[in-house]
Amino acid sequence: MMLTKPTPQVTDLVNFLKGELGIAEATAVDVTFVDEEVMAELHMRYMGLPGLTDVLSFPATDVAHGPVDPQGLHDEPMLGDIVICPDFIASNTHSEPTQMSIDACVIHGLSHLLGYDHQTAADAKIMFEKEEALMLSWQKSKYCKL
Repeated sequence: MMLTKPTPQVTDLVNFLKGELGIAEATAVDVTFVDEEVMAELHMRYMGLPGLTDVLSFPATDVAHGPVDPQGLHDEPMLGDIVICPDFIASNTHSEPTQMSIDACVIHGLSHLLGYDHQTAADAKIMFEKEEALMLSWQKSKYCKL
């Protein structure tokens, strides 16, 4: 069973996203990397689905009725947990996971923590557009520093 904490790059991304979205710096977002065995167990236990997935999110706030205003979370000590399976990402890409693929999973996981979902085409469009905008902002912040 493999459980590891995020790299400094992932921690930097989480901090950037919190700033970009107006989430209080003190509000915790935990990211954990797991192996395929752990992810399969979590996927079945919490989603009722067999097999693997790349990322699961466990919100600590009530997001059952859709997206929440991130700036309204300033009193929340914990936004939630993001669990990522790099082995599953590698098996889908047939190579080692790149930092960009890990970043995409963190952004996707954080979107779920905020209540975004992709169960309908309309919801998916909103969620994925938000994620694309966040990824672009993140990449600009890393590569286009003036």
